[in-house]
Amino acid sequence: MLKLVKPSLEYADAFLAGLEEYKTDTAKFGLDNMRQTIKTVEENGVSAWIEKAHNADIGKDLPDGWVSNTKYWLLDNDEYAGSFTLRHGLTEGLKLWGGHVGYIIAPSKRGRGYAFAGLQLLLTEAAKRGLEQVLITCNTENAASFAVITKALKLYGGEQLSDSSFDGKNYHRVWINTKK
Repeated sequence: MLKLVKPSLEYADAFLAGLEEYKTDTAKFGLDNMRQTIKTVEENGVSAWIEKAHNADIGKDLPDGWVSNTKYWLLDNDEYAGSFTLRHGLTEGLKLWGGHVGYIIAPSKRGRGYAFAGLQLLLTEAAKRGLEQVLITCNTENAASFAVITKALKLYGGEQLSDSSFDGKNYHRVWINTKK
């Protein structure tokens, strides 16, 4: 059974096994955050990372310019399949790059529908938080992510905005409704 869970020690072993996959991952997109996560876990332990994620959820100890956000692990029968982030608000920068939603799928799970399934679960969580729409962005070179976003746009409705540029890179930007 596929589910989104907030980071907890209950699922830490699955998460740690998933992190091992990212250590040798050569994907072009999304690895910067995972490498930072790996570094934090290796230096401070998974409990410290979980506490940091909990604090981000309640808006505590955020770096300047950051918004509160909820991290989730996508599990398939309690096996780690990916990580999702739901940002609770948008800064001017997030309107150009980042949006409300971030996700990365474990290398062994890519191309098998996990990104779209996880996004659907995340849209439900966003609706529970009172968000009627979420902004999702992706690098214009990331065809796989854009295919997931386009599929969600067709199913849930929303609006594709003009592409943006940020830090020398170009991004697709799409508002997705959180309810069908």
